[in-house]
Amino acid sequence: MTEATFNPALFGALAPFIGKRFYLRGVYIAPAPSGPGIILAATDGRRALLAYDRSGIAPEPLILPCPKDIVAACKVKPSQAQRARAHFTPGTPGTLEIRESDRPISPTFCLDPINATYPDILRVVRKAGQESTDSAVPPFNARLLKGFEPVASLDPGTTALGLTARARGMDWPIAIETMKSSSPALIHFDPYLPFFGLLMPLVSSNKLSTGLPEWLQPAQKTPTEETPT
Repeated sequence: MTEATFNPALFGALAPFIGKRFYLRGVYIAPAPSGPGIILAATDGRRALLAYDRSGIAPEPLILPCPKDIVAACKVKPSQAQRARAHFTPGTPGTLEIRESDRPISPTFCLDPINATYPDILRVVRKAGQESTDSAVPPFNARLLKGFEPVASLDPGTTALGLTARARGMDWPIAIETMKSSSPALIHFDPYLPFFGLLMPLVSSNKLSTGLPEWLQPAQKTPTEETPT
């Protein structure tokens, strides 16, 4: 196990997406598949949120738990956030500390990684993005979809300053891309935000119809009978 360095604001944003199963109870951190930096990911098995930290460092993958005190510490002040980094150091136990440059701005937390194999989230993402498009739109759990709202509300102009929320009245863009009725939907945010999401379709025997409901269909004209002359 080696050290890891990452943006605490990204870690805190992903924490609500962790799952209840042992191996899903933390944020997955791994080297970016291409280019510099790291990928952070969290999933509960039905939805996922991924983030890219260009300046993050993680020589090998690890899963870090998300206790409430650490998540709270990740919400650093805007004046500190541009230079704030979370540093994980392995040991017995491991430790995590948030620093502004080289100055600690949080307590030193004892934190041991989760010793488990994380789902191959990148393979799921690539497979979902390569599925052929069909005309069927799967149903999704509205409560789970709403969970992406806090991410969509972040202001890309202040991402480096602590991921602050946009002012009220501004648009919160989000795009849901469905490639196949049995595949996860791809959740796209503002292109200047370093996030990407997945949402599993709802498995239900109650299929939702698409298109306009009958009560919005135009009235059918009754053909008039011709009067014989």
